[in-house]
Amino acid sequence: SAPADDASFLRRVTLDLTGLPPSPEELAGFLADAAPDKRNQAIDRLLATEAFTDLWTMKWAEILQVKVNNQNADTGRSRQPVWKYYQWLRSQIAANRPFNELVRDLIRAEGSNTANPPANYYTSANGNIRTPMERAEDTAQLFLGTRIQCAQCHNHPFDRWPMHDYYG
Repeated sequence: SAPADDASFLRRVTLDLTGLPPSPEELAGFLADAAPDKRNQAIDRLLATEAFTDLWTMKWAEILQVKVNNQNADTGRSRQPVWKYYQWLRSQIAANRPFNELVRDLIRAEGSNTANPPANYYTSANGNIRTPMERAEDTAQLFLGTRIQCAQCHNHPFDRWPMHDYYG
């Protein structure tokens, strides 16, 4: 594809990073800007907005199955640890923390899920996860984009995972 024109670029990048379209004032200012690096500047400006933090916290909270609403009443789980988990996640995104460090904190978390919000990863995820093997499957799919479940019963038919790797 040919590079997008400035108006299309600003609309796309603003929607991607903040979930909102650019305001007419933002668009007019961007189109009037003659700086050769105005696209990079626009990206940097958008990454520093609350709207970016809000959108990407929401996306990751959904992926991590953080639930801070009335659904907690249905599960019997206290809202306080889940709210702290959400706030922790939001602070990590706002601080532009590298995802490898964020994921390391989630996977290595231990102790109270109130005192140590990343420990909620083990309690707030899919309620059907009961065993360490299921947790490993879910974690591999979530953070590595790899479905290893097939290799539990047979060598994975479409990937490189044999059964001995699954159980290893």
